[in-house]
Amino acid sequence: MTMPDSTPCPARCPACGAVLDPAVVGGACVACLLGEAMETTKATSGLGSIAGHELIEVIARGGMGIVYRVRQRDPRREVALKALPGAELMSGEAKQRFRIEAQAMARLQHPAIVPIYELGEEDGTPFFTMKLAAGGTLSQRIGGYAGKWREIAELMARIAEAVHYAHSRGVLHRDLKPGNILFDEEGHAMVSDFGLAKMIGSDNDLTKTLAMMGTPNYMAPELVRKNGGASTASDVWSLGVILRRSEE
Repeated sequence: MTMPDSTPCPARCPACGAVLDPAVVGGACVACLLGEAMETTKATSGLGSIAGHELIEVIARGGMGIVYRVRQRDPRREVALKALPGAELMSGEAKQRFRIEAQAMARLQHPAIVPIYELGEEDGTPFFTMKLAAGGTLSQRIGGYAGKWREIAELMARIAEAVHYAHSRGVLHRDLKPGNILFDEEGHAMVSDFGLAKMIGSDNDLTKTLAMMGTPNYMAPELVRKNGGASTASDVWSLGVILRRSEE
């Protein structure tokens, strides 16, 4: 399965290699800004916490936020916290994407979709907490599925059911890929990262940077093309690419 030759080559930060978001004011690297802002926050607070959540470690850092493993004080448990430090330096579009992600996850209640627990803001930094997926990502496991047809079928059926449920609730994911499929401690797969999600029927669409922010190898052709429209079929295409990769 191949993508069109017209797939754009996204510009990357020379310092960290992250994809540059055209929506950021001044063309700065969001990943670098997030890291600097978070280090400043921790240094000035001396607490290593966000809104009462004790920071343990960084799980992931990208153009749409930083994900931490944190410890809640009440109830006492470990969860994941996604934050957008340095939000005041970003465009309204970048901040709106963060809100849309939280809203999309909040309206989805499915065992194969990472649940969101809390949405808030502290000192201008928006954040939300969600279930901690301690089993890693499909990207880390994908090479181990070759020839294991039953396991592949069960995995894809679970993911497809979650995506179908999201569609039934009016949410398009638009960035399905192995890195956005997480596993809990029991090995159950869950769809995550709705940072490029779109509400079906919504006129408020942030598609102008979709090809730059998404992952072209897993995106449907209509999402790569300029002015291309997303539909439920776009997510189905991405599922097909994930299936093909799982068989390799």
